[in-house]
Amino acid sequence: MDCQTILQNEFHEKYLSEQLSEEERSEYVRHLNQCKSCQKQLEDQRLFIAGIRAMGREQMKAEIRMQVKEQRVGKTESFDWTRLAKIAAVLFMFVMIPGVFYYYQKTDSASLRPLAPEVEDTRTATEDEAATSAEADQTEQVDKLT
Repeated sequence: MDCQTILQNEFHEKYLSEQLSEEERSEYVRHLNQCKSCQKQLEDQRLFIAGIRAMGREQMKAEIRMQVKEQRVGKTESFDWTRLAKIAAVLFMFVMIPGVFYYYQKTDSASLRPLAPEVEDTRTATEDEAATSAEADQTEQVDKLT
């Protein structure tokens, strides 16, 4: 095995990822023991792959942190407005109902008095008409009898 074959067939990467057959591996190791240039390339390749893995881990961690942060932010933005509306309705009822009762208790009943004579007058007129009508009927009946 020579340096050209190792570079063309990417033996350094295959060796590091353990994708070489036993025969290829033994020939590669034999060549590596004799060739300082291939040893240097293998070490460079090893550092390169380690750097990619470390960078990948950091990027993955950063991505996970970003997704967690987005989920937390998303939860705070989705506020339950129906619950707030229910609470507001209950508070409104607790404030308004006693206020209305208090208002009607404290208002002067004189403001309601002008309605009372009209009602009584209406009743009196109605009663007068009924009484007059009844008297007229009685008078007619008496006149018929006589």
